[in-house]
Amino acid sequence: QQDAHEFLLLLFEKIEEEASQSFAQGWILHSLKCASCHVVKPLQNHEFSTLALANVVGCSSIDQMLRNYTNPVRVDGVECFSCTLNSAKISAKDKLVMYEDALEYEKRRKDPDKENLQLNIQQIHLYLAGLSHVLPDDDRFEEEMNDLGADIGMKCEIQRKSFYKRELVSRPPDLLTLQIHRRTLTQKIRNHVSFPLYLDLSNHLADGKVSWVSSAGGQRDSGNIANGENDDMVYCLASVVEHRGSAQAGHYLTYRRCGNYLVESEGTESMWACVSDNRVQFVDWEVVAKAQAYLLFYEKI
Repeated sequence: QQDAHEFLLLLFEKIEEEASQSFAQGWILHSLKCASCHVVKPLQNHEFSTLALANVVGCSSIDQMLRNYTNPVRVDGVECFSCTLNSAKISAKDKLVMYEDALEYEKRRKDPDKENLQLNIQQIHLYLAGLSHVLPDDDRFEEEMNDLGADIGMKCEIQRKSFYKRELVSRPPDLLTLQIHRRTLTQKIRNHVSFPLYLDLSNHLADGKVSWVSSAGGQRDSGNIANGENDDMVYCLASVVEHRGSAQAGHYLTYRRCGNYLVESEGTESMWACVSDNRVQFVDWEVVAKAQAYLLFYEKI
């Protein structure tokens, strides 16, 4: 049977082709920061139509899964041209000190041999001057470094360092779709993940800059959001897709919110329709909240 997420991506693609707009498309900002020199690699934006939330084991809520998705993650063995440049400058300065000490020693001798030492010192000064014009994010970085160091035997050795990687939402979509990964190669992960009626995405936005502090805050109070006391990036749950069965086979159900979510501010609750093939029945929120959610659809308020 075809996976519901695969079908959804095809549906979004078809709607975008026919309507010439994408209400479900957003942007994710990818960034990397070196743990040693703290340089941030050039930021990159990538489109997304669904946010895939993994590591469901050990997570009890959507807010926790979103924090795991957007919090900084340590990545080892990443090439850092900035650290490479700094290392080359340090090595060159060490050589310069060594040659200058040797030159002072030669000056005290009766028959000093200063020419080679003076030439080496001059070349290192030229090398250091050249390094000041090298840009770490240049495509020809390694080639330029080797060209500069050729005369003094300084070969470019790319430094590999630990980096912090972070992904934040830079352009939130009108319809936010969250996919909870529940499958491994052989089994389905069945633990329940709670999801709110109202989702505040503010802690997971890039907002023009990247913070490298982990988001530790919890979800805002739903009552305050429903009553309009919150002007942040708030979404309202519109639909839930649940999978019942195993990793090999099963059945999908959809819970769809009926009515306008703004009605809740007046003290009444919307009903939910549970759709299973050609059967439709109305259920309360308490039933929906217990669902083993696979896909969650949030509409921007």
